[in-house]
This record gives sequence, C-alpha cells and structure tokens, in this order.
Amino acid sequence: MSVLYEDGLLQTVHYMVIKPEAKAVLESLANVASRTSDPQELARAARALDALTRVRDADPVFRDALAGLPRDAAVRSAYGDFLLARYLNGDAVEQYQAAL
Repeated sequence: MSVLYEDGLLQTVHYMVIKPEAKAVLESLANVASRTSDPQELARAARALDALTRVRDADPVFRDALAGLPRDAAVRSAYGDFLLARYLNGDAVEQYQAAL
C-alpha cells in the first residue's frame, strides 16, 4: 500500500460507516504505533486510530509523530483536523499556524 493510498483511504473511511474490510486495514495501521518510533508510521497510525474513533489513543500518537516531524505540514494539519473535530478550536488553529 502506498502512503497516498493509505491517507486517502483513511480520509474516506473517516466520513463513512467502516466496513469490516476497511476496519481490518485500519486496525493493522493502528497497531503499528506500538511497534515503531518512525514518525511517518506514527502519523499514519494516529490517523487510523482517529478513523476508528479511538481518540484517547490517537492523541498521544499524533504528539509522538509531531515530536519526530515538528516541521511536517501534513502531520500538523492532520492533527489540527483531529483537534478541530473535537471542538478544540484554539489548539487546532495553533497546529494550522505551525503548518504554515
């Protein structure tokens, strides 16, 4: 699976009912968080956790990804979207501004 495909899949799945096949892919991506310190992998895992509505798990994984990629606009924007969806508007704005 390419990064682009995974990210597109995560965005699509996030806004629809998760089918069993998609849930299995998301679970597989989410499980990577406990086995890696690679920030790109952590960012994918955080998006998967978010899509699975595992909010308490996703937040620290997003933070770990950002610790390794502090200047990555895509990860900052994804974390901003995550925060905005939880009505943490001020925190989301901070992430969006940092992405710029």
